[in-house]
Amino acid sequence: MEADESEAQDEPLKTPYARGRAEAHAVTLHLEEHPDQALRRALAVHGLKAYLDEDCGNSWLRIPFDQTRDWDGVGWHLVVFVTVDGDDATFVDEPVGDRTAHWHLNRGVGDGTGRETRLMVSPYTATDQVAKVIAALLGTPQRHEL
Repeated sequence: MEADESEAQDEPLKTPYARGRAEAHAVTLHLEEHPDQALRRALAVHGLKAYLDEDCGNSWLRIPFDQTRDWDGVGWHLVVFVTVDGDDATFVDEPVGDRTAHWHLNRGVGDGTGRETRLMVSPYTATDQVAKVIAALLGTPQRHEL
């Protein structure tokens, strides 16, 4: 009797529709890596920490020049985010998928003014190179002027 119940439970997945739904469900549970996860992993190789920040539906990572303490929102830092061609939004907390995207790296003042200077724009596929540039910037003395 138990074997029949087990077979009955597996039966719905034998139809193409049910298999397709199960596969779609698995995809939604295992989404591709988000940009913040990819960059944090690449930065960790260099011993660097990044902090997620967001406002009005946009998100970005802040990487303080002073890596000896937790980020408190004050002081010089780098700001990193992704944009997708044809869209004004900035993000690091959603998958890029098959869209054409770019990393943006800015230097921020951290004085509450929101002033930033663009340092570079790079293809999204160059995540490891972006992390190397960040490591190089944080490893050399900076001229903190905008």
